[in-house]
Amino acid sequence: ALMNAVGNNDFNGPITLASNSKIRSANNNLRLLGQVSAGGNTLELRADGEVHIVTGLSGTNTITKTGGNRAIMFASANTGTNFSGQLNINEGSCDARGN
Repeated sequence: ALMNAVGNNDFNGPITLASNSKIRSANNNLRLLGQVSAGGNTLELRADGEVHIVTGLSGTNTITKTGGNRAIMFASANTGTNFSGQLNINEGSCDARGN
């Protein structure tokens, strides 16, 4: 699990899920600047503040978006985005941006 409790914060390292996991921004914005590699593991993105996936997202997993705010996924094939799983939006919204 990775949680942003207070303020606007950046996490610069790559994230590789070894099991089902949760990433949460409880307040303000959390920007994930490294590659997020989910493999086949389930990822819950809880955005009470905003969660930004800036560099890339890969995996064949299920992503579930919860929390009243939004998750923003900035991605392109040039940065390693090859997500081919399922996206469930249970609360809030998900904004996918790419080139």
